[in-house]
Order: sequence, then structure tokens, then C-alpha cells
Amino acid sequence: MATLIAVLLALLVSSGCEASVLLNSTSKNQAEKDGPPNVSLHAFYVIDIAKEEIEASCSGVVSCADILAFAARDALQQSFAQRGLSLDDLVALSGTTFGGRTIGFSHCSSFQNRIHNFDTAHDIDPTLHTEFAASLRSVCPMHNKVKNAGANMDTTPVVFDNAYFKLLLQGKSLFSSDQALLTNQKTKALVSKYACSQEEFEKAFGRP
Repeated sequence: MATLIAVLLALLVSSGCEASVLLNSTSKNQAEKDGPPNVSLHAFYVIDIAKEEIEASCSGVVSCADILAFAARDALQQSFAQRGLSLDDLVALSGTTFGGRTIGFSHCSSFQNRIHNFDTAHDIDPTLHTEFAASLRSVCPMHNKVKNAGANMDTTPVVFDNAYFKLLLQGKSLFSSDQALLTNQKTKALVSKYACSQEEFEKAFGRP
């Protein structure tokens, strides 16, 4: 469980959740997974097995990054529960400065996989709002050369509010890991709850 979360965090910190750390080294190039910073990461075989099973039933649709996001979501729920934290806490914290969403900015590399070559069937992640995806592609073209190009996490990047949750329901989240909150009925209900009420979000975030 902890190893899956660690791998997901390594992706998010290094280059966004595009599964680059899952790539294998070649004779001419050392992959991220074999680099010194990632020496403690392991259990890659779990993702490989899941990928093989899914490919057998649904080829070319689900990426390794998707598998990791969903697996880490479930592992994170277990990890929170072991520390006496609930799903309410998980969802509320995902939209706070802990998750970097309600106040924050993301570089193109962190969500590039969702707007270019998403999978063999879609160039763009179909869960993304069409116009939102187009706006991201205009800022982050395929071969982006602007070092600091990117997008704000939500429409009010310097205000601590519930805009992140509202955008998530509209298909306007930057990361697959955020979108995964809508694949579980319980977490989706909480996202809706906080999207509808700034007071409920603040109450959940400030709950002792």
C-alpha cells in the first residue's frame, strides 16, 4: 500500500502523473526508476500485473498512469483510515494547500499526459471538459518550450475556497488523481457536498 503511494508521489513531484517512473532502462538510457532518487521505490510489478490484466480485456484504453492513480487512491483511503482519518478528511485535504489545489499553480509537464496522446483511442482525456482541454492545449502545446508555462489549480488561485471542487465536477481538474475522486460514489458525494457549500468545506478542513 505505502509503496504505491510513494510511487504516485514520486511521479507528481518529479514530472506529473504521466507514469515516467514506470519506464524501464535501456542500454543507452537510464530510466527514472533506476536513478538514485528513486532507489527506495519498488513493487512496480503490481502495476505491471494490473496493466496486463486490463490489456487482456480492454486493450489500449487504460494507461499505467491511470492504474497508478486508482490504486493509490484506494491505498490512500486505507492509509488515512489507519490514522483515524475519514474519507471526509481525504477529500477535504485534497482541495487544500496540503494537496496544493485551492491555492496553487501547475507546470505543463504535470498534466501533459491528459491533453496530448492520452491513449490509443483518445488524444485528450475524455473526462476533461472540451473547452477546458482546448485552453490547456493552447498554453501547453505538444512541444512546449516555455519553461514556466502552466495553469492555475483553480479559478481563484490566491483564495482559500471551494472552487476546486466545483471545477472537478465540471471536468476541469488538472490531474487524473483528482478525477479519480469522482469514480467512487462516497468520495464523489463529498466532492459535491464541498462544491455546494464553502461552509461545509471549511468545517471539514478545520475539524479537530
